[in-house]
Amino acid sequence: MAAAVAPAAAFEIAAVLLAIAVIVVAARLAGILFARIGQPRVVGEIAAGIALGPSVLGAALPAVTDHLFGDIRPTLGVIANLGLVLFMFLVGLEFDASLVRGQGRTMASIFAGSLLTPFALGVGAGLVTHSTVDPGTGLLGYCLFLGAAMCITAFPVLARILAERGLSGSPLGVLALGCAALEDVCAWLILAVVVAVVKADGAAAFLGTFGLTAGFALVMLFAVRPAMAWVLRRSPRGDAGVTAGVLSLILAGVLVSAWATEQIGIHAIFGAFAFGAVLPRDARLVEDVSLRLEDVVVLLFLPVFFASAGLTTEIGAVDTGPLVLCGLLILAAAVIGKFVPVFAAARLNGLPPRDAATLGFLMNTRGLTELVIISVGREIGVVNAPMFAILVFMALATTMMTSPAIDAVRRRAEPVFRPSQAGLAPGEGPRRVLAALDGSPGDGRLAELAARLAEPTGASLVLARVLPTPERLSRRTTAYDAGIARAGARQAAEVLAGGYREQGYRVEVLAETATDPGLELCRAVERTGADLVLIGAHRSLLGTDVLGGTVGTVLTRCPADTAVLIDRDGGALAFPRGGTVLVPYGGGPHERAAVRLAEKLAATSGAPLAVLAEDPVAAGDLLAAGVPEAAVRVAGDAPRDDLAAELARAGVLVIGAGRDWAHDGGIGRSRARLVSGAVLPVLVVREGAAGGARDVEEWLRRTRRDQRTDWLATRTGTAPQGA
Repeated sequence: MAAAVAPAAAFEIAAVLLAIAVIVVAARLAGILFARIGQPRVVGEIAAGIALGPSVLGAALPAVTDHLFGDIRPTLGVIANLGLVLFMFLVGLEFDASLVRGQGRTMASIFAGSLLTPFALGVGAGLVTHSTVDPGTGLLGYCLFLGAAMCITAFPVLARILAERGLSGSPLGVLALGCAALEDVCAWLILAVVVAVVKADGAAAFLGTFGLTAGFALVMLFAVRPAMAWVLRRSPRGDAGVTAGVLSLILAGVLVSAWATEQIGIHAIFGAFAFGAVLPRDARLVEDVSLRLEDVVVLLFLPVFFASAGLTTEIGAVDTGPLVLCGLLILAAAVIGKFVPVFAAARLNGLPPRDAATLGFLMNTRGLTELVIISVGREIGVVNAPMFAILVFMALATTMMTSPAIDAVRRRAEPVFRPSQAGLAPGEGPRRVLAALDGSPGDGRLAELAARLAEPTGASLVLARVLPTPERLSRRTTAYDAGIARAGARQAAEVLAGGYREQGYRVEVLAETATDPGLELCRAVERTGADLVLIGAHRSLLGTDVLGGTVGTVLTRCPADTAVLIDRDGGALAFPRGGTVLVPYGGGPHERAAVRLAEKLAATSGAPLAVLAEDPVAAGDLLAAGVPEAAVRVAGDAPRDDLAAELARAGVLVIGAGRDWAHDGGIGRSRARLVSGAVLPVLVVREGAAGGARDVEEWLRRTRRDQRTDWLATRTGTAPQGA
């Protein structure tokens, strides 16, 4: 009875809420998955939207698609368009005219080539494919739209890729961003003309639409911009940033501007973009507004837009050989039209081949912005189902190829690091100990351990915190969030550092943000000259042979000796009465490094050293290296029992990261079981690249000639002839 009397709108609202929840979760999961394989998250979110439509979920489970989205597609379309308007406002707000200053002829030639060539190729591809793909659409509108669609470069996705590659502040990154910013503005202007041509009924109507559009632009530049500047100058600005009143005025301006361009006869997105572009370039204002709106737009509204586009994307519509050939032709024109003129212009202006190719692939990124243009084309009637599917595929393909293409061109996605010069050589100690903090309560005990190991030789301490780059759409908000994160991390590290400075230690504090924190830690090791790296890990990570994440990257790539602290209780390394520093030893290089570190730890902790050697030969090696005879014990016929007895007396277990002598089971499998079963703190030690001649030779074989010369010069003081 309740269902019978409930208004229909209630059921629609319930269905919309459920559908949006499914869309948001699917987009987030797909974004995470694509990020793990080196793709921008937005590509995964677009793919999730397509997967929810008839091409994937609708083909496999049509009843599920109908139940989730069947009756509410118009409502989702309204929400998607609202999100699109807000997104285009943020894109306009992100436009930075300073990017296009000072680049001169290089930027002008690259910009002209990457705009005019793809436009011409798009028009040509339209002439070739029109009769096959969409003969029911007017030829002029079809060709002009395809040309405009080819011109676009996705500025937000490009900015994200540059940040992930560490190129944002480089001359190449600034050049790419400047060209993309100019190009996007011109592409939107071209699209506005295309929309006016298509929607206008005759020459008089076109001229009227074009005149109104020009009038709108003049009003935005000479009336709205100074009015907003006047309002903002007189608005109070507290520590919280932009006030609710100012934000409400800005949102109203976005919506009214979008309404105006919709009424003129072009699309609402142009008004939103224009309002964002003419808003006064107050850096604090841009950051505040972006931070307030960006998360809601990116995490809620944009996934709905992707799903709305995906619900009308039918890959199966490209179901004939001629359509497939037309799709491949359009894809080839899109790639060639961007890469070739950009590469040629960059080379003519003196850029090296590698940088020119990188720039060509960067400008080929289309992503989300292309999807916006395609949706406009569908709304004005110049894009049918097959063309929509072809252009969506083109947008995904050109965006997905960018990262692997750049990696291939630049040949090395990860740096090759110079080996540590000193390491924990016998009888010596580290000159500089780097503690890799992570913001957890374990930072204190990691710093304490670093101080203990530095104490005998008076080594310096480096307290380093590397945080992942914030997931933001905007360059400004990314930089703002990263700055806030670095400031907070530095402040927390300085609190720790202050205590050790009072005790007489020399302490340096580093705080950085990076897409790959593990690689950035390796870079910090090389910059600071640290000889020993201490990093914490959770015990649960040791279920497999190789530690993952940041710890795994540091263990694999770091040039210095590395020790991973796994402490279940999270307390300080306080040894119980009679507790020993226990090291199982089988003769491997990592185990020798573990013994050397354990000696230092035992000496500074006042705890006895206990080394359980595999056999008399291993024990002889230890004695020859200067380990006291009283600290060495040879395992008997039951090494596991002997190890268990030693563990019962131990206060900390120090184990080499190499092959575990207790069980001939490969590199680390039994070691992982040993560590996961231990109730005491564990240090897993991996020797640095300078620890053995074999490691050095392997490094030399992997390294380019200039790096080999650099290493030899550092090692010997002079670079040998012919190095």
